[in-house]
Amino acid sequence: MISYIYGSAQNPGGVSGMAAWYKADAGLSATTWTDQSANGYHLTRTSVPATSNLINFNPAANIVANGNQFRNTSTKSNWPVGNNPNTYYYVAKDNLVTDGLRFVYSMSNSWVDGIKSGRREHAQGPIATSRVDNFVNYTANEVAVVTSPNWNLTAANQGLNMVRSGYTGSVFYTAVQGATEVTGASITQGNSTSSTFIIGATLGDNRFWNGDISEVIVYPGKHNATDAERVETY
Repeated sequence: MISYIYGSAQNPGGVSGMAAWYKADAGLSATTWTDQSANGYHLTRTSVPATSNLINFNPAANIVANGNQFRNTSTKSNWPVGNNPNTYYYVAKDNLVTDGLRFVYSMSNSWVDGIKSGRREHAQGPIATSRVDNFVNYTANEVAVVTSPNWNLTAANQGLNMVRSGYTGSVFYTAVQGATEVTGASITQGNSTSSTFIIGATLGDNRFWNGDISEVIVYPGKHNATDAERVETY
């Protein structure tokens, strides 16, 4: 299992310029999650789970049902949208052994646009990043899927993963535990500043995460290896 330690710096690993920063040891309450960046894209939810969990002894947002998701529906002028590259980091734990689609985050207007990342419905529950909310190729090869490690609780990582995901301006990519990125084919992410950002689901909420999320960080631009290592090491 990875060892996850919260940093005390003003920016994760000293890497500035994030669009949004949600970390469970600061700004997380039953119904809100305060953005730690200067942009103020705070999240709200209408329903809270009966329990709260920890990841490596640190607080985590626990999501177990529809309505537990955190969302922001405001105009997000500083968010990377359209065909612009981005870098999303997150740490999450899948608490279900059963197969099924589950989303850590989504930034989109519909099921066929934007960017989404989480668990693909597959025998081994691989980690995936795509613009479509079923993680199936809507356009050939647009899904960037990682087959190992995966979300399976019986695997060595026990369902806990640190993931770097995003869009380069031409392809989706996914990297887990600092490993080499897996990429899809050329495609446009297609979201806008008015798109809804959700932690713990995609639009409609029916494909919600079932587990714990301790941190999500969003950066404009595709991070180079140096910046990626700094954020992931933090």
